[in-house]
This record gives sequence, C-alpha cells and structure tokens, in this order.
Amino acid sequence: MRALARINDNIFASGSWDNSIKIWNKKTGLCEKTLNGHTAYVVALHAPPIEEELVSSSCDYSIKIWNWQ
Repeated sequence: MRALARINDNIFASGSWDNSIKIWNKKTGLCEKTLNGHTAYVVALHAPPIEEELVSSSCDYSIKIWNWQ
C-alpha cells in the first residue's frame, strides 16, 4: 500500500504499487471494488466531502477523479 484515504466511517480507499486503488469495507474487512486506470503506482488519495468522489495522483503524471461507487 502506498496511499490511504477515509471516504466515510465504513469505507476506506488504498492506493498501491500495482497501479490500482482498492475500496475497503471497514466492517467486513473485504475489498469491495478495484479501480484501475493509472499506468504507474498511486502516490496519493484524497476523499473530498462529496462521498461519491475520490481523487488520485500517480507517478504516471496524472490526476484522476473517480466515482468509486
């Protein structure tokens, strides 16, 4: 894991060396979804107040805005 963001009380997102973002359920401990789109590892994640959005940046020199739901 390279980056971590809290989306809400029950959902977290992690960014990884494998270029993916995983959405985790805190209650179950399970990965609910994997987001792919970066071509290099994810270095930062930000969860803005709009709960459907997640912002990521990567060593591929891109910033992406995701609807994680």
